[in-house]
Amino acid sequence: MHTVFCFKMFVVIEVAGQSHGLQTVESKFVLVKAQNETDAYAKLEKFNQKYAKPYPNDNGEAVRWRVEKSVGCNQTYLTNFACQNQVDEEVVEVYSELAKRKLNADRIWLGE
Repeated sequence: MHTVFCFKMFVVIEVAGQSHGLQTVESKFVLVKAQNETDAYAKLEKFNQKYAKPYPNDNGEAVRWRVEKSVGCNQTYLTNFACQNQVDEEVVEVYSELAKRKLNADRIWLGE
C-alpha cells in the first residue's frame, strides 16, 4: 500500500544567458505517492531531473524550471491519488504561486 507525502518546493525559471532584470520563481506543493519517506525522496529527485530538462522558448532561448530548494516532507493521511501528469503519475502539483526576484550574478544560468 502506498502513502502520500507532501513536499514544499522552490523552483527558479532560468533563461540561458539572462544576466539582468527579474527572474521568475515558483513556490509550490507537490504530492508524492511512495512506500515510505526514503522512497518519496527518491521519486521526487527523479521527477525533478525530468522537470528541469531545458526546452526552447518562443524566442529560441533555452529555458529550464530548476528546483532550487525542497523543504520538508510530511506524510499525509492519503493513501492514493489519481493523476494524469505528463511528467510522472506518482507526483502531482497541488499548489503553485509565481513571483519575481532580482537576478543577481550568482543566479545566472549559462545554459550548460
